[in-house]
Amino acid sequence: MVRKAAGDLDEYQLWASLALELLGKTALSRQHPSLAVDPLHAPSLFVAAGVNITTDVKTITAKTLFERLTHLVPRFDKLVQKFCMDIAERRNSELHSADLPFKTMRLDAWEAH
Repeated sequence: MVRKAAGDLDEYQLWASLALELLGKTALSRQHPSLAVDPLHAPSLFVAAGVNITTDVKTITAKTLFERLTHLVPRFDKLVQKFCMDIAERRNSELHSADLPFKTMRLDAWEAH
């Protein structure tokens, strides 16, 4: 919110996209921690079960996260899932390429959603 108040809207949107994923993983973890960890990374499953054998915990991808949320959150339908994936793809583009997808993104195109 500090970035938004300062007029740094692209950074504000980046932080909002990161928060969206963290909130989603929190919702899954509240149901059961194993829902948020990578099922192919056995040490992470142990940690989710309360056996702390590593600090290198791998979590699920955003795509898997948003698919799982459709089963737990009644209002998290396919439309919301697609919206969240679009935001996650913008975040990935921002972090892993030279693209600046939030630079041209208008707040009213996503913020109210």
